Amino acid sequence: MNSLTLKSRGFAGERIIEIPNETVDKCLSLPLINNLFITRMGFYPKARHHYYQRPVGISQVNFLYCTDGQGWIHLPQGWIIVHAGDVVLIATGIPHSYGSDNENPWIIHWLHCCGNGCDDAVDAIMGDRSGTPKVVNVGFSEERITVFDQIFDTFLRGHSQSNLLYANLAFPFFLASFILPGNFQKDISWGKTGNLTDKAISFMQDNLSTPVTLDNIAQSVHLICTFRQTYS
Repeated sequence: MNSLTLKSRGFAGERIIEIPNETVDKCLSLPLINNLFITRMGFYPKARHHYYQRPVGISQVNFLYCTDGQGWIHLPQGWIIVHAGDVVLIATGIPHSYGSDNENPWIIHWLHCCGNGCDDAVDAIMGDRSGTPKVVNVGFSEERITVFDQIFDTFLRGHSQSNLLYANLAFPFFLASFILPGNFQKDISWGKTGNLTDKAISFMQDNLSTPVTLDNIAQSVHLICTFRQTYS
């Protein structure tokens, strides 16, 4: 590919928010959010020729969530191929570059976050912050994207203290969807081939305030006869 075609932004349908430096300072002054807050975020649909390089890394965590297509990330210890449903967090100070696949360009939701707790978010989702080349596959969740859009739209309405608090207090909830993705995509995790015991447990958890019989549980997994024969 001709290097002149590579670009870091300027994709049809993209959405980008950049938090001004004075607003970053304001976030640092707010005890509820100063440990972890967003400084930039965006959405790139079918980002053909997307490319970015940071030879010495940055002072913020870089978060990339691919929802379609694929791309790649280069870290000091190797390369990663990123597919739909993969998330990658790159810790502060880690040199990196990344780009979209030429034939099947990715769709990504991305953000940068700051604060003393930002590298802890890398540990929580990726398992470590060393820059080991790996991805975490969490699948797709409409609820997760809805939370992302709510945060983004809140920033669009301005940088008042209330908006900053709302958006950045919602941010840990968004991150939680990558730590326990099953809670955000139950239809996927309990699919047709799902474990019957897990389905039964899920049904009971969803009905804690309601009396539940063995027949109710058996019907929830469509195995009335089998359930009775095995557990009665």
